[in-house]
Amino acid sequence: MKKQISLLILLVCLLMAACVACRQAEPPAATGEETQPTQASEPATEPTAEPSEETQAPTGGTRFCPVHYYTYHQFAGELIDELGEDFYTWVNAEPEEKIESDCLHPSHNVKGFIDYFQIPREKFEEVCNRHWNGVHNIDLLYSDDLEAIEAYYRDVEKREETEGKKRIFDFAKNSIIVKNVDVEQIWETGTEEENRRATSEWVSIFELVEEYDVSRAELEQYLKESAKRHEEPATYDYQFDVVYNEDGSVKPYDKTKPVVELDAMFCGVDNLFTD
Repeated sequence: MKKQISLLILLVCLLMAACVACRQAEPPAATGEETQPTQASEPATEPTAEPSEETQAPTGGTRFCPVHYYTYHQFAGELIDELGEDFYTWVNAEPEEKIESDCLHPSHNVKGFIDYFQIPREKFEEVCNRHWNGVHNIDLLYSDDLEAIEAYYRDVEKREETEGKKRIFDFAKNSIIVKNVDVEQIWETGTEEENRRATSEWVSIFELVEEYDVSRAELEQYLKESAKRHEEPATYDYQFDVVYNEDGSVKPYDKTKPVVELDAMFCGVDNLFTD
């Protein structure tokens, strides 16, 4: 069983000389990870909500940075584990020259992380696919358009909207799993395949409705109930017709496609990470 760990770099004050890194554990129902997949839990607790991180700062950014969305300064725990001490050396190093910025820690961000350690795009995409609740524009991050990258992560309102949509959708998927799977038993004795099917980001909406015979009306209800949990829900334009035939059966789908692509089809977007 694997557990997702993320790491956020905190600069407590502009006058502090060192950057402080802290790991953040994702709620167990929201995400799975290469080192410890986490399965769905009872939907009494918001599965992907991270209120402490999404607390908006007075100047428009989110907690840990007054101007950027928090994922701009967030690094996947499994990548950090692979890098070991090299990562912490980079984190704690003083910048070669002072950077004038309204960002509290301009020297340490996901773009700088990717470039400095030469993280292959395939590897980064693999991590994002596995932890798809993150909000990253991978095309931008692997480009040289620093101005566009900066603008993307400064658009906090749009990033929060994307995160909210994904959270509502993921909660509905988790609700289906919880109703049909003995999650606690799987945690203890489940096979790798059973673990996968009990982890929302590893199983597509197509698989779930087919496996557990979820009708269109039932799926609509799951999504409505999930949206009710949010004060100002921003939901996707769900494309039920790409999943169901007129007779209510599940349409054939390309099972070789990644979960994020299949879910994006249902959500009516091109990219679940950015839309």
